[in-house]
Amino acid sequence: MASNYPLHLGHEERDFASRWASSLLIAALILLAVLMFVAAAWPDARESESAWKRHVAVSCRSSECLSPAQILTPERAGWIKRDLGSRVLVVDIGTPGEPQRKAHRVPIDAYVPFMESGSDAGPSGVADSPGLAFRTDFCRNLDEALTAAHLRHGEQVILLSPSMERTMLAALLLQEHGYSNIFVMNS
Repeated sequence: MASNYPLHLGHEERDFASRWASSLLIAALILLAVLMFVAAAWPDARESESAWKRHVAVSCRSSECLSPAQILTPERAGWIKRDLGSRVLVVDIGTPGEPQRKAHRVPIDAYVPFMESGSDAGPSGVADSPGLAFRTDFCRNLDEALTAAHLRHGEQVILLSPSMERTMLAALLLQEHGYSNIFVMNS
């Protein structure tokens, strides 16, 4: 049978309990400070967070934004390419000679650079592309790649490059140019 008598601690026991509680509190505060420091120093999980905030909208119904459904994982892009085959065009828009981050395992149908480097390339306005300039012939070159693949503007086009922000900007430009089925691969 349990008793409901109050617990009387001696002076040494109370002193030990208060030191133990103080030690736990200090350890928890140190752990919290370390976690806050690591979280502040850790890079964002989503590349080009500002690009996502500026260009992706849940209720996007215009050529001025992208919907989250237009952002594909490499696995999803690979599935679409395997399923639709020649009815989808996968385009690498990276700058020539630019290293790819990792193998994306999606067969590329065309290389159409969106930007180029050069001595006259000033600031591009794209945060992750210093020293690169937009190619004025990008839309025309993609039109030619689409025609060569016997596809139309309404067919699916998947864009990929090492820079998510550049890929999003290229998708927006193509949507303004009349493309209605543009997708961006998030590498």
